[in-house]
Amino acid sequence: MACRRPRLCWWLASTALGLLAIKLFTASVGLVDDPTRLLVVHPWPSPHNELILDSLEGSKLVVLARDENGFVGQGLYEFVTRYLWWPPLLPLSACAWLRFRKRREPAQNTRG
Repeated sequence: MACRRPRLCWWLASTALGLLAIKLFTASVGLVDDPTRLLVVHPWPSPHNELILDSLEGSKLVVLARDENGFVGQGLYEFVTRYLWWPPLLPLSACAWLRFRKRREPAQNTRG
């Protein structure tokens, strides 16, 4: 069974995967004894988006934004990583489950 609205399906899938990537591969990092907040990309998936580190030396983190009083967009980033990342996964999971269930149904006899 083909999707009746392919643009909507692609948009939903790409949005869900993008938000999931933001959730799993980015973090807000604080350094010990330093008020600076950093938005970083890390090479390993992690459900934790708040890190406190002693130093960035020797780490494989890629710094995207840095500021002493919190990086620009920190409130939006925290909202996305706390609440907004999982709702698009629900309809996407339901669509996948319905497609899987439809494929498992036996083919109907079309002979008269």
